[in-house]
Amino acid sequence: MNADNDTLMNPLQLIREQPDAVRAMLDKRHFAAPLDRIVELDTRSRALRAELEQLRAERNKASKGGPPSEAVKVRMRELGDRIKAIEAELGPLEAERDELVLHIPNVVDPAAPLVAEPSVPANAPPGLVLGSSGHQPTEEVSHAAQ
Repeated sequence: MNADNDTLMNPLQLIREQPDAVRAMLDKRHFAAPLDRIVELDTRSRALRAELEQLRAERNKASKGGPPSEAVKVRMRELGDRIKAIEAELGPLEAERDELVLHIPNVVDPAAPLVAEPSVPANAPPGLVLGSSGHQPTEEVSHAAQ
């Protein structure tokens, strides 16, 4: 995804800048991750953050003048209410986004060979556990107290 190995990107930045590459990596790894929801939450979060900064700048600018008129006081109350509403919406929204980003696996170097998932034989009993070699472990492990 990024030819320059000296540059590191956090997963959210990578999703923002290269969503198609992330989607391709997820497909290549046969990995189901909530990428569309992450993009949706991030887009909403960034829009709210931009609005929040604009409202705060307006509020700060108005507070630097002399004594405020009644119209300015009303506007400041409206700004304060909208700022509180945005902050209340941003908290859970960004928490959900950040939680979902944790479901995005590490980026694999494109030069790395793909390894097939170990296959379970069709006649395998339900609940079969495969060892790291892809074969059923040979010895039983007892966890019963002795």
